[in-house]
Amino acid sequence: MVLTAGHVASMMRKHMPLGHKLLMDELYQYTQSSKRNMDVLRDWCEESARVLIGWHYLKNTLTYHRDPEGAIDGLLMWYRCTDEWGWKDIQDWKADDPEGDTFFLAFCWAGAGAMKDLCLELIRRQPEVLTHKLVSIREGRRGPGVVKYTQKLFVKILNQRDHGKRKRSTTTTSSS
Repeated sequence: MVLTAGHVASMMRKHMPLGHKLLMDELYQYTQSSKRNMDVLRDWCEESARVLIGWHYLKNTLTYHRDPEGAIDGLLMWYRCTDEWGWKDIQDWKADDPEGDTFFLAFCWAGAGAMKDLCLELIRRQPEVLTHKLVSIREGRRGPGVVKYTQKLFVKILNQRDHGKRKRSTTTTSSS
């Protein structure tokens, strides 16, 4: 069975355990916690944004990070797809392609120190990300456009230093 947005919306309304509902709410609130965070989903209504988070959580393409006090300070969602993917595929809720040769790093929010742990968790869960194509979306003057990356992106992120400003916390997987 392919997990659809309709399945997720129905599940979130009727059948999701309370602990998962609370987590989904916490993740959504994080996406709305600052103007910079809100810009990522600015064209999404609240219900669609919540379903997006729940959909990624249920298909195990979401990871999040908590700071030492327990507050969420990072969230990453991705798709496994082909390199023909674009913004329309996200808007159309297109399912992941398990045989796809591309990872679409679609939605990311990260506070200080969180990005490194989010990347490590992505690599742990999807080691193919180190050899497959990487793409993302950037907003440009003409609208959203696809940006291609190499694995040097991970090298750059993983080599960043925390400069002793924060103690590292834990990255949490989206499924138990």
